[in-house]
Amino acid sequence: MSRVGLTVFVSGEGTNLKAIINAIVNNILPCKINHVISNKECPAIFLARDNNIKSNFIVWNSKEESREEYDAKLVSLVKSVAEQKPDDLIVLAGWMHIFTETFTNAFPNIINLHPALPGQFDGSPDAIGDAFKLYQEGIRHGFGTMTHRVIKDVDKGEVLSTMHIDEIPDSLTSDEFRAVVRSFEKGCLIQGILRLIDIVNIRKTQKALSKDPIDIKPYFGKVRTVRDIGNNELLLTASDKLSAFNKHRCIVPNKGKYLNYMSEWWLKKTRHIIDNHLLWSSGKHMVVRKTKRVPLEIVVRGYLTGSSKTSIWKMYEQGERRMYDIDFPDGMKQHQKLDKPILTPTTKDEDDLPITPAEILEQKLLTPDEWDYISSTALRLFEYGSKISDNMGLCLVDTKYEFGWVDGKIILIDEIHTCDSSRYWIKQELPYSESAPKKIDKDMVRDWLTQNCNDVYTDELEVPKDVVNDVSQAYLEYVLKLCEIDNRDAYKLVDDNETDSWSHYEVRDEYNEFHAKNRVHIISGSTTDAPFVAKIQSELNKKGIRNVYTACSAHKNTQEAIDLINKTDASGKFMVWVTVAGRSNALSGVVAANSKYPVIACPPFKDKDDMMVNINSTLQMPSKVPVMTILEPGNVALAIEKIFQRD
Repeated sequence: MSRVGLTVFVSGEGTNLKAIINAIVNNILPCKINHVISNKECPAIFLARDNNIKSNFIVWNSKEESREEYDAKLVSLVKSVAEQKPDDLIVLAGWMHIFTETFTNAFPNIINLHPALPGQFDGSPDAIGDAFKLYQEGIRHGFGTMTHRVIKDVDKGEVLSTMHIDEIPDSLTSDEFRAVVRSFEKGCLIQGILRLIDIVNIRKTQKALSKDPIDIKPYFGKVRTVRDIGNNELLLTASDKLSAFNKHRCIVPNKGKYLNYMSEWWLKKTRHIIDNHLLWSSGKHMVVRKTKRVPLEIVVRGYLTGSSKTSIWKMYEQGERRMYDIDFPDGMKQHQKLDKPILTPTTKDEDDLPITPAEILEQKLLTPDEWDYISSTALRLFEYGSKISDNMGLCLVDTKYEFGWVDGKIILIDEIHTCDSSRYWIKQELPYSESAPKKIDKDMVRDWLTQNCNDVYTDELEVPKDVVNDVSQAYLEYVLKLCEIDNRDAYKLVDDNETDSWSHYEVRDEYNEFHAKNRVHIISGSTTDAPFVAKIQSELNKKGIRNVYTACSAHKNTQEAIDLINKTDASGKFMVWVTVAGRSNALSGVVAANSKYPVIACPPFKDKDDMMVNINSTLQMPSKVPVMTILEPGNVALAIEKIFQRD
């Protein structure tokens, strides 16, 4: 996974540069620092050198050169030495020089840290000093710091992040006041960099991967964060949060990763019963198809149990004998097995209220055929899950399923048979109604709440650490049981934290580059081919074909090219390579000889003379190196469209 490159401009002590370095080391910023540039020799330059970061300082001699001439030197330095790519960022972290349009027009993604809130002390060389004057006049609030995009109007660019200082104590000296304001700068700068990276990646994905807009406002559910990543796909990120009685209760270590593995395992195992939304999963992240959600939770129960207000035991205990259009006899006991599994659907809203099949049809939530399909499928899933659970030494007591529409078809969505969505008991000899069942699910938290709290729906509850640890261990035990069925190295899975620290856009890019089906990976021999690559991408985008781009020379970066090919092939998802190399086209041959996927060469010739001189380096390939050559970007897109239609 390539990281975002940063060129950092500094002029002073380097405390903000140090904050950036620390954020990168601690996987907070998905970046690498290409270069540090200063307008003088200063401590920040020495800090860069101590951390093995390339650095330069260029002093502006205002008597001999104009500001524009000085900025032109900086532009040249960034482009040649710092190896700035189009989507990389320039960060002004305490840079005491106002750029002219010579510089700001050369780079689209420049971020500046300004020690004042939007609209305050714009363009001031000492904004904190100006704020201190107001402080001396008795003002104790309204101060802060911000980051913003750099444009020609000083401190007027798009605001990326702000931090407000609610109130500053009385009687501070100038130095103490500065220390208070500067204590907010580093966090604000890191937030601003993350925000600009997000904006750049969203724009890039919108342009290169999809015609559909990306929802940059994520939905935060009880357990998962849901983000639209384009191409009618969602990124679900499972958290370690545990909810009970519709409230967040505690953080369970590694729960998100365990939960995702459970769901991925069952989604793959049940495709013979019903298709589902799963596309790819890694760690706590899962990419799924976007669907129109059926506004119901289909709960299947095999036992008279439960602790929530929608559970059949709670209603039975209160005297109810007809629930969910089903009649229950008198004299039943808690945890008693039902004669056969039953459906107890609820609404999919804030309160999850019980609803009968008749009400579902009456409210036109589903057609009769849709309800018949969903209800019968839910019972088949429960029967299948019960058989596998029995082989694991567990009893699948009850569970919930969710469904959605995609392309006019109903599929399974959300999660399935996890320790969050299901109730599991350890198998025992005695009937569960005679001996309290031992549990392996989040009911352990529900039980603690019901036993220790008068009102289980209150917010002010803290679950003890020993209960939290028991839940984490139970989830791990369940994952180990699944791994045992597949004969997988369970502890390697548990210890695999590669994607845990990735941001959502890193996960999205990993999926788009290596795991999505029917994608195009364009690879060019040089970054100078980018304008020609853009023409190919434009034609692919018109046809809605997902594509990504990498510059990698087969001559100069051979091992990097081979590593990219090997990782791409390992995904097992069908794709097509497009190679862009002209004069000495080793790239097309290297890719075709080492990849199992088709390769289309589209060499970038300057003119017909260039083509006549260099075309043979693309056309003449060794035996068993199948490179197809297409010269027009539009024909490349048309050919790939036909290839992808083979399914």
